[in-house]
Amino acid sequence: MGRPFKELSRSKKEQGLDFIEELPIHYVDIYGRAGLKELRSATFKAHKQFGIDLLVLDHLHYFLKFSADRERQAIDDALMEIKSWAMTLGLHIILIVHPTKIETENRPIRLNDLKGSSGLKQIPDNVLSIWRPRDSDDLRKPQSEVILDILKARGDDGNEGKAILTFDKRSQSYEDSGPARIPASSD
Repeated sequence: MGRPFKELSRSKKEQGLDFIEELPIHYVDIYGRAGLKELRSATFKAHKQFGIDLLVLDHLHYFLKFSADRERQAIDDALMEIKSWAMTLGLHIILIVHPTKIETENRPIRLNDLKGSSGLKQIPDNVLSIWRPRDSDDLRKPQSEVILDILKARGDDGNEGKAILTFDKRSQSYEDSGPARIPASSD
């Protein structure tokens, strides 16, 4: 709608919601209640019923069940399972993974910063990082520049590197800022 939702009039909000309702987007709200079996069942059902070809899972640790000493194995098992769904159904799956806490560093996330297991680097076909630099005087204040870093691209179909986007807080939108000015990381 070009502005924050809370600033819209009632009729503009309804117009925006009507627009979204017409899009081929389906939500499953199972926050904190689903394991891999339930997620697999919902994925296969959505693929059959709606023909979905993109699945976004936000985020990995919400549907993992493990004891403290088995986190790494649980992550690897989950990644292998999710990848098998993608291969079986011909889906693209975006899996959100949070980094380990990097409270004092004002730098992009690298592969080694992903929370969990080395499988997060090895199993996926592609790994992307999104980072907004912070004000050097106040790390709680993000800048408008957003760096999309392609950390891994399996095969010859893609390249690793960076893209720079500009985030417009007012319209809540991103715009391509042109060629990246930052060299690709060596991680």
